[in-house]
Amino acid sequence: MPDYHDIFWKILFLRIDCAIEFFRFLLKEKSKLLELEYIGIIQDIYYRKKKLLYDILYEIPIRNSDEKLYFLLEHKSRRSSDFHIQMMKYKQVIHKWQKKEFGKLSSIIPVLFYQGLDNWDIESEFEEIRKLSNPILSGTKEEFLIFDLQKIDPVRDFMNLELRAGLLLLKIIRDPWEEFIEGWGKIKEILNSMEEAKRIVVRQAHQPGLIVYRV
Repeated sequence: MPDYHDIFWKILFLRIDCAIEFFRFLLKEKSKLLELEYIGIIQDIYYRKKKLLYDILYEIPIRNSDEKLYFLLEHKSRRSSDFHIQMMKYKQVIHKWQKKEFGKLSSIIPVLFYQGLDNWDIESEFEEIRKLSNPILSGTKEEFLIFDLQKIDPVRDFMNLELRAGLLLLKIIRDPWEEFIEGWGKIKEILNSMEEAKRIVVRQAHQPGLIVYRV
């Protein structure tokens, strides 16, 4: 059975407008160093004839530079004991792909998106992992960004209506029924404020064959 949390999240973040606002929120002032308006999505990477099963890989040009940054975004609904190893393996293969395709390496920044369906203090766990680094390499830090959905308010923190509604739904999906209904009321308010064309797509989204999500 497919993980519908993962599918829903991925379709939402494959929207360029949602991705741009997400990075502006995640990177804050540093987002100005990137040409987010030219963000690209690397759909498929094959290694040894096998497709690399990452969630989303973004390619973003650095402003006033010929270089690009790559952001490897992975979604976890619940705690994952091997998240760090998984991300580092992906990063290693993507570097090999870069070398083959472009003849050079570009920086890859892993981003872990945690939905928060259980109690996982991911920041503390990652700090413990970093402290276990080889003393020979002390002083170097692995670039790794964490986005914990349970620690933000999508309605307050985002302007993009699709992103507001989508992240709020992901956040409240585990809530008790009464609290879910209260949150769903906020989502309906967001949907009703959207353009009519988008609302029609949302209302028809339960129909078979639709592959574009417009919440």
